[in-house]
Amino acid sequence: MKLFLSLLFLFSACSFVSADPTPEEENFISVPEAIADSMVSLRPEQFATRAFTKKLQEALNGWSGFFNLEGDLPEKLTGYSADLNGDGKKEYFFKTNGGGSGGPAYLAMAEIKGEWSVIADFQGHFCFLEKKNGWNPIVYRSRGGAGHWIKVQLEFFNNSYREVWIDRYNDGEITHELISNKQLDAFLAVSGSIFSSLDIKEQEFKSQELPKKLLEYLSKIYWGDENAKLPDSFNGYEADLNGDGKNEYLVRTRWGNSSGPVYLALLENEGGDWSQIGNFQGDLFLKQFHIRITIAS
Repeated sequence: MKLFLSLLFLFSACSFVSADPTPEEENFISVPEAIADSMVSLRPEQFATRAFTKKLQEALNGWSGFFNLEGDLPEKLTGYSADLNGDGKKEYFFKTNGGGSGGPAYLAMAEIKGEWSVIADFQGHFCFLEKKNGWNPIVYRSRGGAGHWIKVQLEFFNNSYREVWIDRYNDGEITHELISNKQLDAFLAVSGSIFSSLDIKEQEFKSQELPKKLLEYLSKIYWGDENAKLPDSFNGYEADLNGDGKNEYLVRTRWGNSSGPVYLALLENEGGDWSQIGNFQGDLFLKQFHIRITIAS
């Protein structure tokens, strides 16, 4: 399985950084129970990729375009490392080139049963909580524009991290969404899906027909063309994932292997700007539970 601010404020355990958060926003994005925080106690590191094991290098090569616009795996990566499950081995949080005003973007990787894979991907600063299910839960916080924030807790299930709750702050209004155990148990189940990439043929999107701001965003991302240019067309799917009446795009990239194709999920934010909301490897299923993306690989 596969599928991100200048330092202005530091406050309490698990604080956040952004442009002029209000006191209410500071209170919302703080996580007092955090035991380590990417903005406070965790130290950023630089990793020489040649020093990694062959299997980790091979796993990273499948995601090289997310680190280097030229498509090759860089000689060095930046990020963090931590032993999340107490087995004495490091898990890695590699910073990708997909970040923006919402914060840096990360791919988290772990070695499970001798194989390296992506166990989480998210945008924003993050912190760890005390262990649960044998792994430290992760809370990340991201800004979606003035007065808009999200705070998400991830917990480890079935060899990767899943959302268990999402808090949203919208101009002073706070909502809390709890992902039920039924949703988590059904995350990898195909039955009941309302959309399956196994049953529906990919669409072909002509670049010149896409919204201008989406093209501007895509032009900043290496897309698999040998000359690092946006192609004339690309394949994927479009679907309204959040019920706002506007379609999000699930676009196939060239970074795939025997585990399946790799998709980039793109969302139009308020104001018409576009951003990456995830990346996934495998076959896609949209579940009726709140609509979720399920990846089977």
